[in-house]
Amino acid sequence: MNYRNSALVLVAVAALVLPAVARNQATTMRMAVAEGDAYLVTTTSKSKISITGAMEQELNMGSTATYTMTFGAEKDSWRAATLDNMTVKSEGEAIPGVDPDAMSAAAAKVSMTMLVSPRGEVKDVKSASDDPEAVAAAGSISSGLKSLGLNGFVFPETEVKVGDTWEVQVDLAPIIEASSGGQVTATNGKLPIKYTFVATETVEGTQVHRITFSYAGTMDIENAMVGPGKAKTESKGTIWIDAKTGFMFRSDSVNKIIMELGPVSVDVSVDQKMTAKKK
Repeated sequence: MNYRNSALVLVAVAALVLPAVARNQATTMRMAVAEGDAYLVTTTSKSKISITGAMEQELNMGSTATYTMTFGAEKDSWRAATLDNMTVKSEGEAIPGVDPDAMSAAAAKVSMTMLVSPRGEVKDVKSASDDPEAVAAAGSISSGLKSLGLNGFVFPETEVKVGDTWEVQVDLAPIIEASSGGQVTATNGKLPIKYTFVATETVEGTQVHRITFSYAGTMDIENAMVGPGKAKTESKGTIWIDAKTGFMFRSDSVNKIIMELGPVSVDVSVDQKMTAKKK
């Protein structure tokens, strides 16, 4: 083999190897949205609720919710953000005692402000509306934002490479209480959530970081009428983060919780998909 052919072979090998090396370079994930950026976030959910024991009932339902997330000015590394223009459309069977039309009307009144850190942490969540229904709906949303972060997780403090994993202790008790409208209180809700940086890839023309997550655990719960019980919860899913802006691009998750309260067992399964499109 002459020098010319050797050089061509080296160039060909480099063309194959270098992209793989680049893909596994260390990445520091951070929010990089700009003031004025606005996104339409859409969540679709399919839920199944099975009640057994003292009463027997099964419900199948679906919902589609949308809202606008608008980013404001930055101060002391925390960026202002507003969540509003919410819509909720329900399908299938309704939960007893829950009026879907009333729920949609309450969601339409939701307007929230918050501060977001470069790592996606959320604090100072406030309802911009004094309407009691809007405040209650905002409370349910804010519990998830404060516990899990804006993207459903908080970026690692240090840089990460493809294949890296890390765990974060997250308190799910506030989410359980808020989602049940205060009917169920929870203790020892801190569970380790495992995250894995799977890949940097291109989806629909956008470079994204793909992260998977999973958790499972048991919490002590209590209902004022039924008394104490146990809740077993587990979840797994994938989050795609826009590599340029640090904001969620898409997420898919499968969530399950089984609540044992006195003579009643409630089994809830939720398949959820989220997307964010820049407006």
